[in-house]
Amino acid sequence: MKRTIFVLVLLLLYVFLGACGTTETRSSEGEDIISEDKAISNAIEVITEDFQEDKENIEIKSVKLDSGYYVVEWVIDEDCEFGSITIDANSGDLHEFTVTEC
Repeated sequence: MKRTIFVLVLLLLYVFLGACGTTETRSSEGEDIISEDKAISNAIEVITEDFQEDKENIEIKSVKLDSGYYVVEWVIDEDCEFGSITIDANSGDLHEFTVTEC
């Protein structure tokens, strides 16, 4: 009986510790997920093309991975130009672009 409990505890510990070390690098379909840096790079590329801005003028406020999409919040001018860009985490393509301008 003690041996069965011991083996069960070891098995549960193994499963728990094994799950803690995994990171999300593939989508549920098995496709590679792009890196956060790649999502930021894609977002900056869209902003520079759309607003004719230098990369140095763009401040990335936050990046989060949500439901297969990176949401990149950005600012050019706190009071005037800011928004968010949603990038597909599998393909790196632009999904949605919101902007607030004066």
